[in-house]
Amino acid sequence: MKSKTLSIIASVLILISSDALAQERTSKSLPKIGSEIKGQLIKATGWLLNPEAQWVSRQNRIPVFLDNKSKILIDYEKYSVGLDNFISYQLRDIKIQDSTYSILIKKYNWGQYRYSAIEQDWMTLTNVIFYVFQKSEMAKLKNIKQDSINLIKINILYSSDIILWINNGTYLSDIENEIVKQIGEEKTEKENYLVLHIAPYKSKKIVQFQIYYSYDKYKTLGGILGEHKIDIGGEYSWDKKQIYLTNDLFKYCYFETDYTSFNNFLKIDN
Repeated sequence: MKSKTLSIIASVLILISSDALAQERTSKSLPKIGSEIKGQLIKATGWLLNPEAQWVSRQNRIPVFLDNKSKILIDYEKYSVGLDNFISYQLRDIKIQDSTYSILIKKYNWGQYRYSAIEQDWMTLTNVIFYVFQKSEMAKLKNIKQDSINLIKINILYSSDIILWINNGTYLSDIENEIVKQIGEEKTEKENYLVLHIAPYKSKKIVQFQIYYSYDKYKTLGGILGEHKIDIGGEYSWDKKQIYLTNDLFKYCYFETDYTSFNNFLKIDN
């Protein structure tokens, strides 16, 4: 009897010890994009100076660089998405683990040919690109100068481009899932920032702007469909001047919207 009692006590102690040593199962909270839209822009005119030095425009799209002889193609298939376009820009809050950040989401049109080799059967698709950054970065907008071209660099924590193949109504959860993947990835040190290139003219009640991002020391660009460069008359076809990240950009292409709409999107009127 005594032996049986000791055996039971030993078994209980083993169970207690096992419970004490067992690793607790804890799940990290998933990123959650807030339902409130802090700022939004859904309408602007895109302008481009064409090869004949004439300004051409499209709603929510900076047209491609085509001469007058080819202008009939400006809304055709691969040309129809332009150098850049947007359906909407939205600024929201996003909670990641125990901190709240800002997220800028751009929804835009993109496309591809089903048979790319012969450029046949064009399909227009919807994409989203997002940028997550510290809320304190928005304070940089307080330095915006009126009647001037301002280049604001926002340090990016997470960003990606997502193709909405099936249901674009689920894009917020798609973004959240993509951020989960990036949280687990090893970070590499590099220049990686969102560029808010903004020229406000309050007296004219307009704002001219472009929004894109730049990464690595070679100033590689993203967030746009095509980088417009200027021919400098060099010996080779690739001898062209980069105008993004410079004030010269606004001599050739930009978006323009009314001052109130832009200020409701990003607070530049402090």
